[in-house]
Amino acid sequence: MNSELRLIYPAAEHLSSYDEAVKEYEEHNIRTYNFSDSREYDIFDKFEQYRSGRDLPPNRVKASYFWLVEANGFIGEIVIRHSLNEALLKRGGNIGYGIRYSQWDRGYGTMILKMVLPEAKAIGLDKVLITCDDDNIGSSKVIEKNGGILENKIIADAYGTTILTRRYWIDLNPHVATLLVRPRIARQ
Repeated sequence: MNSELRLIYPAAEHLSSYDEAVKEYEEHNIRTYNFSDSREYDIFDKFEQYRSGRDLPPNRVKASYFWLVEANGFIGEIVIRHSLNEALLKRGGNIGYGIRYSQWDRGYGTMILKMVLPEAKAIGLDKVLITCDDDNIGSSKVIEKNGGILENKIIADAYGTTILTRRYWIDLNPHVATLLVRPRIARQ
């Protein structure tokens, strides 16, 4: 991994590499995470709308988006949802993330989740729920490496069907949070 790895607020300078990541997901028919499509709307306006909590669509909650980048551009995205509604308790949870397909299996999922946990604590969360499809072994390993404890597996609605979903909790209490160094989030 590059030593210039940074967690930042979404920035226009990385938009072209972000769009490349969206295309990679489309080309490989990946549905484990939904990147925003900047060809259809202003994604930065969407990120600001969620960050501020203003005029959110029904059943949506306030959320903060971050990008993992290095000198070559966008690597992944992670979102912290500031609260949980009934749907997110079943599937989605407080944190969702996606790593661009060409960067899978390089440890970036583990890194991005580790880097964002102090941010979740800073916004006032004491624990976070993270979910993944039962057959998404890579994601379950990422969550477990970051202290995720499997609560249960449930059948949840996804992609117009039902799917077995793993539900993990990560405790962000003070003795765990002190082990994590809160990275400086770069404003671009």
